[in-house]
This record gives sequence, C-alpha cells and structure tokens, in this order.
Amino acid sequence: MPTPADLRKQFIKAFESLSRHRERHEVLADFLEMAVCAIRKKTVLPGPEADAIEAQYMAVVGRNAVEDVRAMPELLGITALAVQDGGCDFLGQVVVELGLPSQHMGQFFTPYDVSRMMAEMTFDTVDEIIAEQGFVTVQEPACGAGGMIIAAADAIEARGFDIARQLYVDGTDISLLCFRMAYLQTSLRGVPATIRRGNTLSGEVFDIANTPSFAGFYATHKERFDAWLSGPDGHDAEISQQDAAPEPETPEPDAPQRPAAQDRRSRPEPPGRQLNLFD
Repeated sequence: MPTPADLRKQFIKAFESLSRHRERHEVLADFLEMAVCAIRKKTVLPGPEADAIEAQYMAVVGRNAVEDVRAMPELLGITALAVQDGGCDFLGQVVVELGLPSQHMGQFFTPYDVSRMMAEMTFDTVDEIIAEQGFVTVQEPACGAGGMIIAAADAIEARGFDIARQLYVDGTDISLLCFRMAYLQTSLRGVPATIRRGNTLSGEVFDIANTPSFAGFYATHKERFDAWLSGPDGHDAEISQQDAAPEPETPEPDAPQRPAAQDRRSRPEPPGRQLNLFD
C-alpha cells in the first residue's frame, strides 16, 4: 500500500505533465473545479442547479487541451486513494510542495500531526455528546484544505464512532482554492459536511455545498438535526444560491473580496454542544 508521501510524488509527477505550458495555479484550480463539480452534481436534484454545475464543468473542459482533460481523473484517483482512510492533509501538503500557498492571504496549512493533536485535545467530551444527541457537530471557521476536518474525523473514528452517521462538520474558508480543496477532501473522506466559501468574520457567504455523505447523515438524524438547526443557536445546513452574497465581478485569484454592505449575512454563534476547532 503506497504511503501518503508516495502518493504525493505520484500526484506531483502527473500534475507536472499537465502544467508544462500553463501556470501551476491555473492547472490546480481547473483540476479542483472539475473534481468538485463531478462530486457536487451528485448531491443535487436534476434541474437548474444541476444544469449550472454541468455548465461550469464543461466551461473548464473547454479551456483545457483534450489530453489534459483525460489526465485529470488520474489526479482524482490518487487523491481519493490518499484521503479515503484519513491520516493526512493530502492536498494541503501537495500545495505546499508545489509552492502554491497564497502569500498575500497569509495561508499556512497546519501539519497533520499538529491538527490531530488539537483534535484529540478538543474531543475529550465527544463520547457524552454523541450519547446525548446521537451525533457531534464541529465548526471550522478557517478550514483551509480541510486538514483539521480530516484530523477531527480520524480522532472520532479512532474512538469507535461512525463518522458517516455520528459527525457533522460546518467548514468555511474565504479562499476559492481552499473551499474546493476542503470540499473535495471532506467528500472523499466520507464526512457529512457543509462547506462554505465565505468570510467567517463578516458573515459573507459566496458559495455553499453539502458533501455526498450529508444525505445519509440527515436521513439518520432528521428530527434531531432539524431541531438543532431550528434552535436559538443553530444555523442552516443549506443556503440557496439566491440567498448567498453575490460573487465579486472580477476577483483576483484567492484575493479577499468584500461585497456591498447590504449583501452581508450575519452568522450565528456555534451552539453550546458544538465543538469548535478554532478554540
């Protein structure tokens, strides 16, 4: 079985073959956008939203060479193999090794071992929370590539719990690249989650997506989860596209943007029984 380090080398080798004539950042962005669209389309019903995701996918296909598009599934397969059992922030480390973190945004991807230690320290009461309500909810307000989410899932799974049925994560990051990496890795790890692209401090939300595992989690805990959402400190697992703040018209790659004041949305504080990885 290849190690995460082996898989990173495979990924970077395959990635380099695609980025010979283009900027690395653009190639990675296109791979992530296509992968996220492919997964995300499975989480929505046929209709306008699914059609919009398909159109977004085809727009990426249209700006890439045919041979490059055909090579993208190899990158997704390597990522899935690396992430499916946890134990690493695969894409976060790949971005670091490729030298792609956004310097102007001060991006720093926490090493997995540090994230795992923080998760173990945070979840000392997870057993009683799950015994009380059947699941535990976690908020990650600056989720990056999803490394802390993976560490949280690993820590909870190590305690004998089923992360697909007993964990729900709400993650946010302002970076479009991080939003997509977090969604992809959380989906491949099998974590029920709502991943948002937004500004946690101001409450702005530009995009929001549920992972495929959320459907099974919700079916298991519908009444209790709805009660949690409708409580004084709960918040929606889904926001329709018309309720999200509009995307800035000409954003620079990963540059922080601030829509007009009337488009800002307030974000409630996490409920008392929700664990916060940012503490």
